[in-house]
Amino acid sequence: KLCAACHGPITRAGEASAKAKSGTNPGFQAFLADAKAARGDFIAVACISCHAPQAAVTGDVKVEDAVAQEGITCNFCHNVSAVDVSPKPASYTHDPSNPNLMRGPYDDSDPGSAHDFVYSEIHTKSDFCSSCHWAKNDKGVDVVTTYPEWTGTRAAAKGPTCQDCHMPPAPGKASPLSKKQRDAVNLHAFSGPRVPGGLDSVATVAAALEEGRLRLTVANARGGHPLPGAGHSMRAVALEVVWFDAAGSEMSRSTVQTYSTEFA
Repeated sequence: KLCAACHGPITRAGEASAKAKSGTNPGFQAFLADAKAARGDFIAVACISCHAPQAAVTGDVKVEDAVAQEGITCNFCHNVSAVDVSPKPASYTHDPSNPNLMRGPYDDSDPGSAHDFVYSEIHTKSDFCSSCHWAKNDKGVDVVTTYPEWTGTRAAAKGPTCQDCHMPPAPGKASPLSKKQRDAVNLHAFSGPRVPGGLDSVATVAAALEEGRLRLTVANARGGHPLPGAGHSMRAVALEVVWFDAAGSEMSRSTVQTYSTEFA
């Protein structure tokens, strides 16, 4: 709420994003309950380190603080000072020494008396995202693999970062109060599978009749990493076919293929 006083549009976008619900969404809560049942309550620390990081760094293991319940907050990300690019879970360095010091992608910020600032190169790189989007568990099993999936793609070789796709930049101001009109201010809505339109045109489907059978070809046309990404068995893409009659009325539908990680 404090950030919204000067950064209203950015804050409102973030509050409506999946990041704001990272610790409270039903999917995470179900995974957390299963993990605690299988491994004990202590495992929650590893999970909240990325899903409710403000709670993790303050020792609020039960995530009781209202701010910690806001998910991945403005202050948390902008207080990260370094990232160890590795499969170590939550490989960020959070610097609590000056909570009023905001780190970010501009070297000419002028927040006045609102807060201190410093340019942070790591905030301009995909490496920043690796801290929570690349992880192995204590048994060495991949849990989240989006970052290493991306590093081997043509998209990564061409130069676009995670931020370019998931926080697309546009001309504007970081704050309506700012005197600086910038060529690129990153959108904080974090476009993805749970954002309406977030996957539009990312995957394409082509259809052809072959010997009386319908052949469908699904292609990842625009994704910067494999689809589905994000981690083993945690995401799936379902291909559903719907048949209509000549009048446009639905006759039947069927899920003909599900794309996800399969385990032997």
